[in-house]
Amino acid sequence: MDDLQKLIETEAIRTLMARRVRCIDEKDWDGLASVYSDQCKSWSFGDAAGTGEATIGGRAIADATAKVLTGLKTVHQVHFPEIEFQSDTTATGIWPLNDVLASEKDGKRTWMRAYGHYRQSYEKTDRGWLITEHRLTRLLVENGVDDIVSGWG
Repeated sequence: MDDLQKLIETEAIRTLMARRVRCIDEKDWDGLASVYSDQCKSWSFGDAAGTGEATIGGRAIADATAKVLTGLKTVHQVHFPEIEFQSDTTATGIWPLNDVLASEKDGKRTWMRAYGHYRQSYEKTDRGWLITEHRLTRLLVENGVDDIVSGWG
């Protein structure tokens, strides 16, 4: 793959990941399912090291995510990926991540703020680039409870 094509494919993968985190925050579960391959293995739940049991398949991953996040306000931000191509149709990526998950009840907000990485594998298919493996690892997790501040969306 020449340098120009590598830039084009890198941007396509970056767009895929941007769609993934937007779909999570907007609770667009069908959109979320569409970024994964049907055989994708995801380790996004469980312990902070991302070594819990894998969820397999885009629909199952989206459904599991919906089960955990429905009713929560979320903000996911990813930054400056390291993307490496193994071939014209396969790649891996590491994405620095920070996310916030919050719920509100009885005038209080309970929240979790975390920092870590997504480690992913990708395959270019007739549907474009898709995530074929996804692992979340957390380096730092902060939890808190505070009064709801006016203006919190």
